[in-house]
Amino acid sequence: MNLDWEVFVAAHTRTILSAALRVLGNESEAEEVGQDLFLRIHQTNDFRSLHSQPALIRTMATCQALDRLRRRKTHESWDDAIPNPRSQLPDEQAIANELDQRLQNALSKLAPRESEVFCLFHYEQCNVTEIGVLLGISNSAVSKALSIARCKLSRCLDVIANPATLPPIS
Repeated sequence: MNLDWEVFVAAHTRTILSAALRVLGNESEAEEVGQDLFLRIHQTNDFRSLHSQPALIRTMATCQALDRLRRRKTHESWDDAIPNPRSQLPDEQAIANELDQRLQNALSKLAPRESEVFCLFHYEQCNVTEIGVLLGISNSAVSKALSIARCKLSRCLDVIANPATLPPIS
């Protein structure tokens, strides 16, 4: 099959952008991740072998989005002021936005393996075996990383849900 670059980009743009968007929650950042990933693939001239491996491409996009999330500055941007379409009520929008921001912040602080496994499992709906193959680790290592990630994220989000657990302001 004679695969050219335009066909490769058209075939994988949606996969890459949706994987990055699920991690970052911001369309413009997801598009930048997509552009960066396509540039890396083009520079290596390896797109023909990657074309038949959509799961690997999705994993690459997820990992690159996680890297961007780790580098993200913690200040509020203009995009944070855009309402979240998941809810019609302003208080529900504010709560959802706050939880999204806290989850993204917590994901950026996890060990790379833990955040990769968590995102591939929950955002990309990969099963334990698929994740093990994609990351080159055993199923038990995948399960352990997923369990650790869930515990750490649960503790972080529990503090948000139960403000009484916060230390007193001095």
